[in-house]
Amino acid sequence: MMRLLIGHSRRERLVVAFTEREDVIRIISARTADREEREDDENARR
Repeated sequence: MMRLLIGHSRRERLVVAFTEREDVIRIISARTADREEREDDENARR
């Protein structure tokens, strides 16, 4: 199952798509979060 995670770097928010199998985590993609994703993240933290 693929999961999405919004994480924070020193300069920006990143969206990371990844899978987990047993003890292995595979990163499928990572990109800068768009405006809607940043707003969703900010609203979820309130």
